[in-house]
Amino acid sequence: MTLKVGIIGAGIGGLSAAIALRRAGAQVEIFERSNFKDEIGAAITITPNGMRVLEHFGFDPKTARGVHNKQVRMVDPCTFEDLVVENFSGVEDDYGAPFMFFHRVDLHTALKEMALSADERYPGSPVVIHNGVSVINLNCENGTIVLDNWETFEGDLIVVADGVRTKLIDKITQKDVPLEDLGSSFYRCLIPFSEVNKNPDLAAIFKDQDPGFWVPFDLSTGTFVVTYPCRNGEMLNVAFRHQTKAENEHAVDWNNDTNVQDIISMVGRFNPLVAKLFGLSTSVSVHKLFRREPLETYTRGRAVIIGDAAHPIQPTHAQGAVLAIEEAAALEVLFKDVQNPKRIPERLELYNGILKRRTHVTQLLSDAQPGISSDLRKRADDIWGEGIFPPDAMNFTKPIRDFFYSWDIMKEAENALDPAREMISQTYIVAFITAYLVAGSQAGPCKPSSRITESLVTSDVSTTIGSATATSSVETTTVASSSTYLSNEESSVIITESVSSTETSLPSEETSTTALSTTEGTTTEIATTTEAVTATATTTTSEEPSTIPFIGNGGFDDYDSSIEPWRKYGDVDALSIDSDIKHDGRYSARIEILGHSLLQYSIAQPLRGSITAGVTYTMSAWVRPNPYCFAASLQCTYQSDYSEHYESFILSAADEWTYISSTCSYTQEQIDSGGLYLVIGVVFSNGLGVVNIDTVDFSA
Repeated sequence: MTLKVGIIGAGIGGLSAAIALRRAGAQVEIFERSNFKDEIGAAITITPNGMRVLEHFGFDPKTARGVHNKQVRMVDPCTFEDLVVENFSGVEDDYGAPFMFFHRVDLHTALKEMALSADERYPGSPVVIHNGVSVINLNCENGTIVLDNWETFEGDLIVVADGVRTKLIDKITQKDVPLEDLGSSFYRCLIPFSEVNKNPDLAAIFKDQDPGFWVPFDLSTGTFVVTYPCRNGEMLNVAFRHQTKAENEHAVDWNNDTNVQDIISMVGRFNPLVAKLFGLSTSVSVHKLFRREPLETYTRGRAVIIGDAAHPIQPTHAQGAVLAIEEAAALEVLFKDVQNPKRIPERLELYNGILKRRTHVTQLLSDAQPGISSDLRKRADDIWGEGIFPPDAMNFTKPIRDFFYSWDIMKEAENALDPAREMISQTYIVAFITAYLVAGSQAGPCKPSSRITESLVTSDVSTTIGSATATSSVETTTVASSSTYLSNEESSVIITESVSSTETSLPSEETSTTALSTTEGTTTEIATTTEAVTATATTTTSEEPSTIPFIGNGGFDDYDSSIEPWRKYGDVDALSIDSDIKHDGRYSARIEILGHSLLQYSIAQPLRGSITAGVTYTMSAWVRPNPYCFAASLQCTYQSDYSEHYESFILSAADEWTYISSTCSYTQEQIDSGGLYLVIGVVFSNGLGVVNIDTVDFSA
């Protein structure tokens, strides 16, 4: 089944998401309120972490007339004397991708052509773009959007990418997270270099210089000018950051025209050449800067929000468009070849986990003024821990480049998928089963319990976890069975022996012994032996229900220092018994991942007893997350897949016990495949994550 995806917005983020999800095998439709007529915009910077993704998409920077950024020169606003010069000539070698400038329209056009193209260079089906339509409502749970013409679209996945003015953010967050006016604005214009070169004094600024940023910065007022080339070096992008003027309070969009004389009147503290430079422009736009508090979640149900709609990013480190491109790349990795829509909440949970922490830090660092300590910077440090560049690092210097450009979103997403892909691995304990079968065959036609006892005596590589007996009545046949559960450090074995008889006289009975090996999630029938036994015809009508528990040690109280038969999956540093924090009883299980990057981790144990096809089973647990654990899940698995039902829970109450409960059922085919496990998954935002789990139950 091909996933059906709807994307709201066809900006750089929306088009990048469309390209990514088409590459993942989805059928993608975009709903865009504009008609792409008379597109305008200033230049845009794409740093190596964004270019790495675009090149992965098949993007050729030459088609968008890109310019390689080779340096940054921060200069005195009056004398133009160099204050800070950083050379970027080794950036591509350092980070595996170039540092580029583009005209925003050129980049947008190239991405649009990639999304729509049927060229085999671009995998997947061409994207469909619906222009001139606005989305007026979104139902995240069922993936439905309502258009302003009252038509509806229902998809398996909805991507909200409609920019900073989005009206849909509360659909994701379930509360209003308003924009905050920063009180600053940017004047922007594009000037042909041919016009710049007509003025010898202006031409001298750029003569014999590698292309790059040229930034006159007035530290006393916090205002600055930034220039850089685009369109194969034919155009110069010029911008001026300043305190918002009263008449520009409405300037939310990029295309709010203003008067060139307004700029000239505001750059009086700068060298007069700055005013002359702006005077060459025939068209100037102004737009205000906004911030938004980092969101608690970027996903809900079948929907995800990306780009400026989710997180307005200041141009401080040139990470705004780049972050949207990275988010698109994460969607490609997480939804590659996903065909079952029931997988979507699970994958969106992973998405949220991969990007939430990084996005929060990027937002806060972009809002903070470079080169000084601030509350915003402290918040970023508290979230990330060690590894952020020093507070006094200036823009685009090596520490800042290392932090942003070295981060590889595609690797992060692949790493997050690994535990899910390898949740259940397959190994076999042949030696132990051989020992059991030898012992069993030598015991002869004895009672089931004595045969099991004898096998335990002859095999000291395991320990008994528990045993139980059960009888069940059918119309003409009664089966009496005895099962023992054996485990060593790596595996467990279920050995079942049954005696059957009919209501009429028979010359003999049959005794059947079956050994099932369960190792790290895989249950395998190793052998079944049947022996004829002399018997007297009997009739048994006992209807005593099964006393075999489906799981063991659900309260973590069965042993003073062992979590048996629970097993850990993923890079869990510590899975231990905690006597200080417990929900009920003496202990709880404690999971820690100190020092690791964000991932999903799990504990699991094989289901025991008789699992019946079509029966609805209830699974539940109490979990107590610390502030760095934000989600949990209850899962029934078989072999290397999930059963029909899978549910995740957002944990919003830190350091408090939260009850989670869900249901699942198995088909007979799933039961026959083996590897029936109860899995409890948790997701951490960073390496400080800790969660306690207690009072786990699995019942019919």
